[in-house]
Amino acid sequence: MKRLILTFAILGFIATDEATAQVVMQRGGDMLTFSKRDDSPEVTAGSQYINDRFLSARVNEGTDLFRIRFNPYLGIMEYDKDGEIYHLTKDVNTVVEFVGSNSVTYKLYKYTDNDTEHTEYMKVVFEGEKIAFQTLEKVILKPGKTATNSYESSSQPEYKRDSDKRFMTINGKTQEFSTRTNRFIKMFDKSIQNNLKDYIKDNRIDLDKDADLVKLGRHLDGLL
Repeated sequence: MKRLILTFAILGFIATDEATAQVVMQRGGDMLTFSKRDDSPEVTAGSQYINDRFLSARVNEGTDLFRIRFNPYLGIMEYDKDGEIYHLTKDVNTVVEFVGSNSVTYKLYKYTDNDTEHTEYMKVVFEGEKIAFQTLEKVILKPGKTATNSYESSSQPEYKRDSDKRFMTINGKTQEFSTRTNRFIKMFDKSIQNNLKDYIKDNRIDLDKDADLVKLGRHLDGLL
């Protein structure tokens, strides 16, 4: 059985600039490594989560189930152990598969935006032999506002869900794509653009819909 190594950092409540020494905990065949640190937000409205429930998930294609949830504000996977919340270290926990009736898999992808490399957990929409589609889910923090006169009202900072971003991976390269059909088609070689255009039109493919991306992915997998 594949050895499962999980690395965590506990979400603390006291602000500090220094992480404590790492702790290693053995549990059966699994080894958990975590360090205490603070990622606690200021008091705000809204939520850092799209779904704040901890759900059963496998990590790194292992067999054990852990109570995990995705934090799209911090871009991390959080783990609940006996009421303490830890977060997985990204570079060693690259695949998180939530099981159950609404199973979904998140994988770690690297991409470049404005010459800056990013590493993010993305929801896997379709994964074929030659192409894969992903969704990057984000929650952002809108700053609060202080009233400057009697006609204005103050507001506290608020977490808001940002618009999802679509990505695709071809030949090991992951990049964002526009859900506007014409822009999407131009990302491909000219030799298949007409075929792709006809398929999208004939099948009424909506690049904002997961089900349609699955259909399109299967078509492209045989076309590329």
